[in-house]
Amino acid sequence: MRDASVLRSPLVHFLLLGVLAFALVDRFGSGAGDSIASPPRVSLDRDQTDALRRDFQRRTGRAPDASELRHLVSQAVDEELLYREALARGLAAEDLEIETRLVQKMMFLDEDTAGSDPAQLLARARSLGLEQDDIVVRRILIQKLRLLATALAPEEIPGESELAEAFALRRESLRTADRRTLVHVFLGRDRRGERTSDDAARLRRRIEHEQISPTAAPSLGDPFPFGHDLERQSEADLARSFGQSFAASTFALEPGPWSQPIESAYGLHLVRVSASARGEVPELAAVRERLRLELEEEARTRKLAALLAELRTRYEVAVVEPGEERK
Repeated sequence: MRDASVLRSPLVHFLLLGVLAFALVDRFGSGAGDSIASPPRVSLDRDQTDALRRDFQRRTGRAPDASELRHLVSQAVDEELLYREALARGLAAEDLEIETRLVQKMMFLDEDTAGSDPAQLLARARSLGLEQDDIVVRRILIQKLRLLATALAPEEIPGESELAEAFALRRESLRTADRRTLVHVFLGRDRRGERTSDDAARLRRRIEHEQISPTAAPSLGDPFPFGHDLERQSEADLARSFGQSFAASTFALEPGPWSQPIESAYGLHLVRVSASARGEVPELAAVRERLRLELEEEARTRKLAALLAELRTRYEVAVVEPGEERK
């Protein structure tokens, strides 16, 4: 009788079921390893790639080259990954900007909501899924995740030793721009037309032959709206005023002699460099803040890259590569 009562015990039944379940798992497997769920998919099709191309052309006035288009596609994939990760982390919850956006959308869609409780409007907007595919909400979430993922811990803020090391490695990049002091004689194409080149060559020979002084020479040419004497100009300064080709040609001159005619957007110039000054490397104290900001930004860039690399291992990324033909 005792053995029968033991067999009727619920505990014994539980143990027997456990043994049976273990035996079945051992014999047939749990099935979890045999049906691993596919990773979520991020895809970019031909139409989306074409949209990126059109948007680039609208903004720049030209079509992107192959390298630029690949970069645009990569950026689009990165943003989609960040958006989905932000949603997965619940960053859309209790965000004032997002809530304001949803309430505004709800009020726009239903004019009868004027004076309604914002909390009720928000709940209704969420129930209708108004946050889905909303470009403003998307941008807010991507930015939130970027800030969260790239926040620097106290130990990641560069200290004095890191700043000193960076200063030693980046001395040349910190050097101030080289400078040129020059005078130029201008001959405008608008005024002289086809004679401009011959006039410039003839005037250069006269200046040299008659040894006309640099202060008197500009008056032999045409008036120039920005003046003829330019003090301590960097190459970038000259490029902004005259064009990159003029700036590069001027910076290749040695101080002293008059140049051959140099083309600019305005006409031709005879240029004489009177002084050339090499840029200087500043003291660490003068660039400490700039260096700190650069190092912090580089650290944030690395953290974001690490997050994106990790996200790409968790998603299946399917992209129609730029240049592929439609099937």
